[in-house]
Amino acid sequence: MKRALVAIAALSLLGVSCSSSNKAATTPSVGNTVGNTVGNTVGNTVGNTVGNTVAAPAAITPAVLCTRSDGAVFFSYTNGAATPVALTAAQSVLSSARVDDNPYVPILFAAGKVSPAFYAFPGTDVSKTPTWSIAGPDGTTRSAAVDAATPECSDALLRPTDADPRTPSIKISNETLSADGKSVTITATVNGVPAASVCANGLTAEPVATSLDDGVGGSVVKGSTTTRTSPLFAAVSGSGQIATFTVAALVSDNCSSNGVVQASWPGGVFEQMRTGLNVCVRVVDGVLSTESLYVNQCSGLPLTDGVRSRPS
Repeated sequence: MKRALVAIAALSLLGVSCSSSNKAATTPSVGNTVGNTVGNTVGNTVGNTVGNTVAAPAAITPAVLCTRSDGAVFFSYTNGAATPVALTAAQSVLSSARVDDNPYVPILFAAGKVSPAFYAFPGTDVSKTPTWSIAGPDGTTRSAAVDAATPECSDALLRPTDADPRTPSIKISNETLSADGKSVTITATVNGVPAASVCANGLTAEPVATSLDDGVGGSVVKGSTTTRTSPLFAAVSGSGQIATFTVAALVSDNCSSNGVVQASWPGGVFEQMRTGLNVCVRVVDGVLSTESLYVNQCSGLPLTDGVRSRPS
């Protein structure tokens, strides 16, 4: 009887032991618990952080700044991104404007506000004004056109958001009477324009592009200096003979970001230079005297009018 009780006790101990062993095998280890907790915590934290810090695409908003007495419509824009944004020509579209004029419609947008960005003249349909539409990176297309609230342009409105320190001019020099006394030769030089462009916030300044012509696209010379010759004819008023010249300078800025280059026409005196400088050299008894004006022709000559087309 004692042997039987011992055997039962032994079997009972073995059963307890086996039962304890099986239970331990199915209980999660401390390593697994810590690993899962850390993994989930890190995963959730990183996921939430990344999701919260990725900003939505910024809006680019065009606006009409003002209109000028010659019909020019000036535009500005605001880029809500902190860095420049490049679009395609299909995403930045100017409509109802002169097709023979090149205003350099922006496709590269500096961060923040740029004013004025460019100007355009109305097209052949006088019932429509130039309209600028931008399909921005946020997927929304925004447009700007003249309305009843659009102001007339003033010096204050046309003051650029990024100051232009340049003081450009066209200098006429080396007036020379030909040996036969029938013509005059002059040298025209663009002064006050450094090699580097003036660019808006965050854009890289590339070299300016400069050329000289006769104000209507003829006698084009690339660079900042040209020599011109014109015949003498009897002065309409005053004494002697007069040789006349129209010298225009086309200066465009070039600004870039990540390989995209945006050209633009600077305003102010640069615009007067694009229209042309009217130069008259009067010859009286072999003595030369020169006068030049941006707005009107020289003394004794008929006035001219019109707005030139800006070339590509």
